[in-house]
Amino acid sequence: MIRWLLLFLFVATPFLRAGEIVQSQSQRFAIYAPRKAIVTGKVPEGAVVVEPQLLAITAERVRQAVAIQIPAMNSGGQKIHLHLMDQIGDGTIGIVSTRYNDGWNYRLAIPVVVEETRLVRALVQVLLMEYSQRVGQKPAELPAWAVEGVTQQIFHSVGPTLVVERHSVGWEATVSDLAGATRRMMRTNTAPSFHDLTTLAPPPPGAPAEGFYQSCTHLLTLSLLQAPNGKQKFAAFLQMLPLTWNWQTAFRQAFGFEKMLDVEKWWALVTVEFTTRDQRQAWSPPVSLQRLEELLATRMQWRASQNALPENRDVDLGTLIRDIEWSLQRTALTEKISQLGYTAPHLAPQVGALAVEYRKVLDRYVRERERPSKSSLRMTPEALQQKLVSDTIRRIEALDAKRKGMATTTMSSAR
Repeated sequence: MIRWLLLFLFVATPFLRAGEIVQSQSQRFAIYAPRKAIVTGKVPEGAVVVEPQLLAITAERVRQAVAIQIPAMNSGGQKIHLHLMDQIGDGTIGIVSTRYNDGWNYRLAIPVVVEETRLVRALVQVLLMEYSQRVGQKPAELPAWAVEGVTQQIFHSVGPTLVVERHSVGWEATVSDLAGATRRMMRTNTAPSFHDLTTLAPPPPGAPAEGFYQSCTHLLTLSLLQAPNGKQKFAAFLQMLPLTWNWQTAFRQAFGFEKMLDVEKWWALVTVEFTTRDQRQAWSPPVSLQRLEELLATRMQWRASQNALPENRDVDLGTLIRDIEWSLQRTALTEKISQLGYTAPHLAPQVGALAVEYRKVLDRYVRERERPSKSSLRMTPEALQQKLVSDTIRRIEALDAKRKGMATTTMSSAR
């Protein structure tokens, strides 16, 4: 399948250029679609039907998200050509980079139905490749852990709103806080050595070890980016790849390690510190209140019409419970209950106690909402559900008032 995709990119370009062409906002991406593909049957969970205009927006979002992590990548660069195919296949995305006299050419063959994660990973890979190969004449040896690590980092920092697809009018998707998932995964599994993590072949998609590999590469990338001058060093590492014997040499030079043994020691300390750190002392009352406020808000997407582009909006708990359909509510609230549970111990004592109260209210609401409604002599099931919603919102508003009072007291004390 991969060989066919690569052959497709070489021989089909003239034909594709005769079809629909869409340019992204920054002009960095050109999308080619020979004809509108008709998708029949159910789209697999986690996959999307790719449309040219929406792919252009997705590519821009990924580019901007990567540039936030590595600011040096925000300017310049060669155009990247994205070719849509009407074949579905196994969802594999082909990537070809070709060196010409005037520079590199980058092309991707994207099936009309593709997994969201695979699409984002391919866009991250070609962006990192393009930046790495702006210097020198040789192709860059881009390590798999760097591609996966940056992919996981932008998913953790931005969320699933990276991929734009066609939906009906209304609220669509929530953004989960995934940082806690990485910590939980690392705490319940023994971290591999740096050598094993970065040299062994990544687990195949869907394999049981895939989630742990993603968590490890995310922690590695996050630790490198958050180190002093980490973003600049990561950019330097990428551009050293075509100029050094192997990526390990570029890594040591960019991040200041004398030997690979020093890297192993550093990685061991990173994993121990990440899995055992108690953040209770680090979060002051103001920071704790800010963190709690962030946890209580839910980032969602809204479409005013079917053809409108989605808008990101922060939704408070009252609006989430009152106005959003139950299937989205349940997903968002279940994640929020989990977030409040593992975050409360790290908050300042009073704020942590308040977080526990929020968690109890939301947990009770979800359990009651899941329970089959039974009519009584006085109230129908619909009326009972509306009463549950009203009572829950009233309790949340009382907690909100208490939280705002804490914030006012904290600000006064700081003065």
